[in-house]
Amino acid sequence: MEYLITNGKIFTMDAVHPEVGGILVRDGKIAKVFDSFSDFDIRNSEFDIQHSGVIDLEGKTLLPGFIDSHVHLLHTGLSYMDVNLEGAENLEEVFERIVKNVKLTMSSAKLTSGQPILRAGQLAPEILKEKRYPTRAELDGISEEIPIYVRRRDGHSSVVNTKGLEFLRLPEEIEGADRENGILKRQANGWAWRCFLKCLSGEEKSQAFRKACKAAIRKGLTSLNVLDGNEDPKRDDIEVILQLQDELSCDLIPFFQTTDVRRVEKLSLPRIGGCVSLDGSIGSHSAALFEPYVDEPENRGRLYFEDQELEAFVRNSVERGLQVTVHAIGDRAVEQILKAYEKQFKIEKSNHRCRIEHAEILTEDQIGRISDSGITLSMQPAFEEFWGGSGKMYEERLGKERAKGMNPFRRLLDHGIKVCGGSDSPITPLDPLLGIHSAVNHPTPESRVAVEEATGMFTTTGAWACFREKEIGKIAQGFQADFVVLSEDLFSVSSEKIREIEILKVIRKGEVAYEKGDPNRVAQALK
Repeated sequence: MEYLITNGKIFTMDAVHPEVGGILVRDGKIAKVFDSFSDFDIRNSEFDIQHSGVIDLEGKTLLPGFIDSHVHLLHTGLSYMDVNLEGAENLEEVFERIVKNVKLTMSSAKLTSGQPILRAGQLAPEILKEKRYPTRAELDGISEEIPIYVRRRDGHSSVVNTKGLEFLRLPEEIEGADRENGILKRQANGWAWRCFLKCLSGEEKSQAFRKACKAAIRKGLTSLNVLDGNEDPKRDDIEVILQLQDELSCDLIPFFQTTDVRRVEKLSLPRIGGCVSLDGSIGSHSAALFEPYVDEPENRGRLYFEDQELEAFVRNSVERGLQVTVHAIGDRAVEQILKAYEKQFKIEKSNHRCRIEHAEILTEDQIGRISDSGITLSMQPAFEEFWGGSGKMYEERLGKERAKGMNPFRRLLDHGIKVCGGSDSPITPLDPLLGIHSAVNHPTPESRVAVEEATGMFTTTGAWACFREKEIGKIAQGFQADFVVLSEDLFSVSSEKIREIEILKVIRKGEVAYEKGDPNRVAQALK
């Protein structure tokens, strides 16, 4: 199939040709770009107007398809299938939403032989009127017959009812289990997540992946770095993703969340780690910090790996040519992975492009060393939209001064550090325009970046951060024909209104995958 795209503002994210007049698409690739577009250009190109279609942008803006560098695809899909507690203002509203789903869960369980489980997610205790988690006893008041499992928004803590505790069979000495209240953190929370995921059927997983990709394409995302899987050899999340790849609406770039190098090599994957967690989260008071939490003065979080264990993982992975990334939010966790990388890079000087996911709290010394080591940071600007700024969660946990220094995008870019942008979905929504908006409008003015730089986090740098910079992330000859059409010019609209821009059309590999007003089918857009 061949067609022309013209009559709009076409921004390429290519420094050599930042804006062009037209694009010729052929067989899913960009066959040619035109600096300007006129009858002369048409007549003197290989483009045959008589036998090809035209997409008329009608003055709208077109960009390369967006790339989200940090998505938990299974968790994201499940968030559309489970009870959603996002926006609940008090515990009464939390309970009401769960109660509505109890009968449905019990009735659907009769259709299967498995244990019925009610899952709920996106709990945000810090914004509830009561400023706390629900308790085991309160969840028992909803149901004593089925396990109820409620995850905090960041995924680093959860709460269960008595039936849920019985189902989990937590080891006696496991860390982070408040059995009296049913609240699970650290090791206990990880145990619970793995146990409940084991109950998912292959069909439920496939449904979750499809739902997540459908939501992503509607937001202009044509490529996703998916951070899924774990150490359990019986879990087949990544295998299912690889099997479904050709059926799904987005390109999926897996980062297998395991330290098992052999398993990754068996699947012929070039990346490993993902959200292999070195620490927890700020919201759950489990990110590893040099200085204690302001609201828990005895707590500095904790590290989940021993130094030697982490160093061995990095060494084994890099020596086998794998790109490595891990989850490290607090400065103490960043220090641990930074030392492991530095130790390996003294031996191995290849183009590793190793990453750190999140890296929200950094010292000046760490910023300099990250720059010197060529480490890529995979960050989530929308975290600041939700939790940054005066009176919000970061300030409650860390105090004003430390909160102001979080996610310092401007300093990082000024040090030459490559920063790719993601959502950590479902922790924050699949929405690259929200991510761009958040980086441009960071609550700390000194950390703000230009619109072009923020857009690069979700296009060119996103491609570079997974070794795809010669295929996706910009509009250039030979690249994949992935585009997003916007209702407004991203680079001229008021910065406060970036998040309000609408996605009008999304093209992936040359095919129209989404069109506003026709969200459920591949639209016929060629005229």
